[in-house]
Amino acid sequence: MPLIGARQCRSCEQVSAHFRGRGLEPRYVFHSDENTTVHGLVAAGAGIAITPRLAANAADERVAIVDLGPRVPPRIIGLAWHRDRYRSPAAEAFVELAKELCASLDVAAPGQVAAVA
Repeated sequence: MPLIGARQCRSCEQVSAHFRGRGLEPRYVFHSDENTTVHGLVAAGAGIAITPRLAANAADERVAIVDLGPRVPPRIIGLAWHRDRYRSPAAEAFVELAKELCASLDVAAPGQVAAVA
């Protein structure tokens, strides 16, 4: 199947290596680092994308989201800041929201998903 993926992404190279390790050569038809572009191309039927759950719009009826679970290595996202620097209330709110969202994703289904038209 034709793949649509990021131009520069360490996780994408892991996915490609995963395919190659099973004797499959991924065939990318388009690369973009914009999640909305990747999603739009999948929704238009140009191919499929293996993308983090956060990049897939589950409300888009043109796209089916398939949970790959442990078959694909999970992507690790970190949030860091200097402990001695001031954090604004907006930054504090962002950190708390990120914690909540990540906790809900971890419980729901860790890992990556494939968005297919």
